[in-house]
Amino acid sequence: MVGGEALPVPSICGNNCSYVVEFEGPYLGCTNYTSMVWFNTTNMGNYTMALFDGHLFDPGQNGGLSYNGIHNGTYSTDYYNASTLTPVMANFAAMTDGYNTSVLARNDTISCTFQRAKYTVNNTYVNSVHSRDIVAEPIDKIVNLIPPTHDYIVVVPGITNANGSDWGTAPANWSDYALAYYRDLQHSELIEAMLYYLDGNFTGYAAQTANTTNSTTVPDFMEGIAWSKSLFGQPDVPGKSIHTLIKVPICFLTRISNLER
Repeated sequence: MVGGEALPVPSICGNNCSYVVEFEGPYLGCTNYTSMVWFNTTNMGNYTMALFDGHLFDPGQNGGLSYNGIHNGTYSTDYYNASTLTPVMANFAAMTDGYNTSVLARNDTISCTFQRAKYTVNNTYVNSVHSRDIVAEPIDKIVNLIPPTHDYIVVVPGITNANGSDWGTAPANWSDYALAYYRDLQHSELIEAMLYYLDGNFTGYAAQTANTTNSTTVPDFMEGIAWSKSLFGQPDVPGKSIHTLIKVPICFLTRISNLER
C-alpha cells in the first residue's frame, strides 16, 4: 500500500508465462475539479487554513458525520469528498505576521461515490520477474444499504434455523436483492477501510522557502511559497468496528484464463 502497488506474486505457471485473473471488487467513481481561492484576514499573524480536508459520509454508521435514517433510493448515499490546497502567492503581511494577510491557493477537490467494478489482472513473468497490468471496468453504484427494515437487515430465509439460534440445515433462499445487498455491503466496508486514514484534516499557513521571490504580476505579493512545516492533523472518524465486515464472508468468483507457457 505504501508503494502504491501490490506485492509481487510467485509464478503459478513457470519462469516465462502469463495468466489472467478476473474478479468483481470495490471501486470509487470520482470526479475532480480545480478552483483558485483567496484567503484573507484583517487579524495579525498567519492565517491558518485547512490544507487537506477529507470527509467520508456513511449514513448507516454511528458516530462521526453519520446520519441514521432509512433511505428509499435505489443506490447508496455513501460518498467521499476531499480538498487539497496548494499555495500560489501571498502578500508580505502573510509572510511577516502582519495585519491584513492575503493568500491565493489552488483548491483541488475530489468527489467520489461508492461503486463496484470488474477487475482484469494480467500477470506476466519474464525470467521469473513479475509484472502486472490491471484494468478496472465500472459496473454500477452500490445498492442502498439502509433499507426501511429493522437495523437495515435484509433477511435471507433459511440461513438460520427456525428459532435463529444456529445455521439452517437446508439451502438458504437467496433473492437477487439479498445477494446484491450483502455483496455491496462488503464492497462498502472495504472502501471505508481503505479511506479510513484519508478522513480528517491538516491545517497550516503560508511560509517562505528558499525559492520565494517577489511577484512580477501582483505588487506586494510573493511567489514560490509553501506551507509551514508546523502542520496540525485531526482525524474525523473514530475507530470503526469491523463486525459488519465479518458478518458475511467475502466471496469473489475468480476465473483464471489464458494460461500460456
